[in-house]
Amino acid sequence: MKKISYIFICMIFCALYSCSSSQESFSFEIKNKEFVLEQPTPGSNTTQFDIAFDEIAAAAAAKGLDASKISAVKLENVELSSKDGQNLNTFESALLQLTTTKATLTEVALLNPIAAGTTTAKLQIPENAEMQKYFSGEKLTVVLDMNAAEGDTLKHTLLLKATFQMSAPKK
Repeated sequence: MKKISYIFICMIFCALYSCSSSQESFSFEIKNKEFVLEQPTPGSNTTQFDIAFDEIAAAAAAKGLDASKISAVKLENVELSSKDGQNLNTFESALLQLTTTKATLTEVALLNPIAAGTTTAKLQIPENAEMQKYFSGEKLTVVLDMNAAEGDTLKHTLLLKATFQMSAPKK
């Protein structure tokens, strides 16, 4: 009788476990997003763009996942380069931030200083950057702040690549 009750309890546990919404991961990539800085001035030069939540939802849906229930977000990689392949010598530092209408602006990646001669800058990502709250609204605003040591009369077209790893349950 103990074996039967043990088997019955195990079957119930297995049934409940299989019905739970297990989390699976998916990637969302920003690929070569262009930022144009016209004649940067000394100091901060800021530009931004929006990502519609529908774009993130499409990446999740491609894996059969429900983006409205994202449970974890980790920024894995951020790279910045010049579209024309030139070095980034005009700029001393780069700061990437995120914001939404529901969350305040927060730093998610930084490189300071940008070494002389750098053509592709890999920004450093803090280990404890909490980003989940930024992936639940209608849109996500990405803000790039490039600090220039001196003014420049050139137009700089920068390319941003970023990869987010996210977790969400199956639909």
